[in-house]
Amino acid sequence: MKKEKRKDFWIVFLNICLALITIVLLGYIAYKNGHINLDNILNVKKEESKTEREEEDLFTSDNGDLTLNVYEGEIIEAILPDGWSIVEHFDGEGSDMLPSYTSYRGLTGLEILSNEKQILELEAAWGVGFVECPKLYVFSDTNSEYIAEIQTMSNEMDSETEIIDYSDIPYTEFTWLGRYFRRVDNYLFYDTNVDTEDFNSSCRDSIVSFNSYF
Repeated sequence: MKKEKRKDFWIVFLNICLALITIVLLGYIAYKNGHINLDNILNVKKEESKTEREEEDLFTSDNGDLTLNVYEGEIIEAILPDGWSIVEHFDGEGSDMLPSYTSYRGLTGLEILSNEKQILELEAAWGVGFVECPKLYVFSDTNSEYIAEIQTMSNEMDSETEIIDYSDIPYTEFTWLGRYFRRVDNYLFYDTNVDTEDFNSSCRDSIVSFNSYF
């Protein structure tokens, strides 16, 4: 009995070793054939580490301590670094371009401040709209039919749409105010259609940038 158990152990051990060797060989073959890009993987990891360090430095006080505070407003809930604040505007306040001939209810404006300096402002209405599409940022899961639709619209208006390829650009994704957002460096993009699994960004450079602050 002892000999049979010892024999079974070595058979299992040999199978595990063979499986590991097979996985390593398949990975090597995939790498040599270009199916695995180690340089791209390492660059993404470096970029993510750099972003994490930058965010940590941004939220760290002068003495090196990280202080976070919970904000609970009427609509918005957030965790804010020390010295940051949120201002919610309601019922037509906080948006200069809302028509005055009607009344409004609910959240109509939002500000995010850092030490009383405004770094983000959202209004219920801003600008007078546009029909052209000068730039379109395309992610790996952007729908090809959406891209073709934008290009057809630009051709009909005798204008051009510059396609910016973001298919290999690392991003942070989150949901905010009922929309899907992606942050790339200091820029935010939002999905124009929340009912699909594709991410079709708005037909502009971005919804907002933080260059003036950083």
